[in-house]
Amino acid sequence: MAGGLQLMGIGPEDRVANAFDFSIWIPGLITHYGLMAAGNFTLAFGKVDPIEVYRRLDQHGFTVVMGEPTWLIRLTELAEKHGRRKLKLLVGGAEEKPAKAISWIQAVWQGANVKMCYGSVEQGSGIGFQPCDFADGYHLDDFHFLPELIEQDAEGYGELIFTTLMRRVMPLIRYRTRDVMRFISKPCACGIKAPRITKLRGRRDELVVASGGNLYPLMFENVLNPVQGVTHDWQVVFYLEGIREIVEFNVESSRPDVEALREEIFQQLAGQYPNLMKNLALGIFELRIEIHRPGAVRKTRKLKRLVDRRHFNPRPVEADEQSEVLVDRLT
Repeated sequence: MAGGLQLMGIGPEDRVANAFDFSIWIPGLITHYGLMAAGNFTLAFGKVDPIEVYRRLDQHGFTVVMGEPTWLIRLTELAEKHGRRKLKLLVGGAEEKPAKAISWIQAVWQGANVKMCYGSVEQGSGIGFQPCDFADGYHLDDFHFLPELIEQDAEGYGELIFTTLMRRVMPLIRYRTRDVMRFISKPCACGIKAPRITKLRGRRDELVVASGGNLYPLMFENVLNPVQGVTHDWQVVFYLEGIREIVEFNVESSRPDVEALREEIFQQLAGQYPNLMKNLALGIFELRIEIHRPGAVRKTRKLKRLVDRRHFNPRPVEADEQSEVLVDRLT
């Protein structure tokens, strides 16, 4: 991790604000130990309100800020509104960054570099980095991992699997990540010989990395189970408005008390998944709950519960012309 971060441009003189989450998914902890190994001054903020980091940029002389893309976008909105600071580098990870956001972030932070890294809890560190200024996919760490693609389609996209090469604890052989991407055969202009992968195209399962966390269908099923008067058909759509991430929760119900229904769903989300609601309170994403007539949500025999349209089709799902939208938005 230290080597990957150094290749991305973090030198021993840099002072780093580490705003990755220090919870069970451990990106903050991995990054912190990598920065310590590299000898950097680093402050382990964790996933705090971005205003807390913004206020301390000058106080601690930070040159690098690290965090999840949605969190970095919120931090940049604060800088644009309250005054810009000079930064050298912003590093994101754990979820994809909207393409339109990169040039805007660079402009707000007076030309700072914006780079991404790719990893997972099972890898125990980063496996993919952007060490050069071309930002064309990720350079893979093939010293510690053997990466392969399986079940490739006609365009070469397949699921990334990896084998650990130097691990004594929890060695993994052809471990399935469920992440879909393809190898880039053309050598990178930077001269680094490590294999490269494209940015992630999607996943083989219904887990969606969005809104600052890992979201999966069972979460939303648990939210609706205690709520009276809703059908079993529901769908969550993730999309972008500009660079703002929108989570649209589509629910069916014939209840006339739509305000009470909206409040019940919101309270279930807050009670069962406080970390998700913490991200909402930080302004990392916007939540909208839309209530439809029974029978409106299911368009095909099999209903896909989580639909991610952020990076390949940013438009929201088309409104059902036959359904009456009773509740428009919850922000």
